Amino acid sequence: MRSLILASIGSLVLIGTASLALRIDASIAEDEYVRPEAPLVTLSESYEDGVYAFEGSVRVPTRCTGVSAAPILSEEGVIHIEVAVEEDTEACLMLPTIKEFSGEVEVEENTRSAVYVNGIKAIITETL
Repeated sequence: MRSLILASIGSLVLIGTASLALRIDASIAEDEYVRPEAPLVTLSESYEDGVYAFEGSVRVPTRCTGVSAAPILSEEGVIHIEVAVEEDTEACLMLPTIKEFSGEVEVEENTRSAVYVNGIKAIITETL
């Protein structure tokens, strides 16, 4: 009788543990497919004598984080401002910082633009 009770308790513990493991595994699987939030940037644009120029800023995790920008003219005629935020490779105080970027490209007047940060389309919060 005692061994029957112990076997029943052991079975319940095993079932409970398996159920909890399945719930945790399911929540991890859901998190893997969450899309990252769109980065926020500021942007100032100008056009003069066939040259489109831009300046902007983006928030980065530390002052040691590198930022660069390259304008790329797409096949659709849209200027993609590709902002690259590099990963920190050195020890640095985790204090969010605003970093600036800029560039220019020769294009026709009234060409549209879009900003991408590490391949993710950014939201322009302020046009300077």
